[in-house]
Amino acid sequence: MVILEDFTGQIEITAWDDVFTKHQELLVPGAVVAVATRLTCRDDTVRATASGFYPLKPKASVKPVRLRLAREKLSTDVLPDILETVKRFPGKRPLMIEIVNDAGISIAFRASDRLAVGDETGLQAAVLPFAAAKVSPPDSLY
Repeated sequence: MVILEDFTGQIEITAWDDVFTKHQELLVPGAVVAVATRLTCRDDTVRATASGFYPLKPKASVKPVRLRLAREKLSTDVLPDILETVKRFPGKRPLMIEIVNDAGISIAFRASDRLAVGDETGLQAAVLPFAAAKVSPPDSLY
C-alpha cells in the first residue's frame, strides 16, 4: 500500500509487488511523483491500483523578475554597474525594471530578452543598494 497525499487529502493506492519493486526508489516520504492508476468504484468505495510511478520535476518559473529601483539612488555612473550585475544572473525569466521616484510614483518597463535572469534572490541582493521600498503606492503608473 502507498498513501498519496496532497493539500486536499489523501488516498490509499495498492501497488502490487512488480510495480512497487520497479519504482521503489521513487517511493520515499516527501517525493513528488505522478501515478498511473486504475480506479474502481464498489459499494460507494473508491479503490486505486497503481500501474506505474513517475518522477515529477518542478517547473522553472517563467514569472518576470521585478527590480524596484529608487530614482534618487540612480545616476548615469551606476547604470553600467547595474547592467553588469543583471548580466551576472542569466536565466530564462523576463526582467521588469521599475523606477520609483520620491513621491512614490513609478514607471515599469520590460528589459530586452537578452537580459532574462535566473537567480532572483541573488539579483535582488546584488542591487539592494539601489532598491526602492517593496510596496507600490496606489497611484503608481504602469
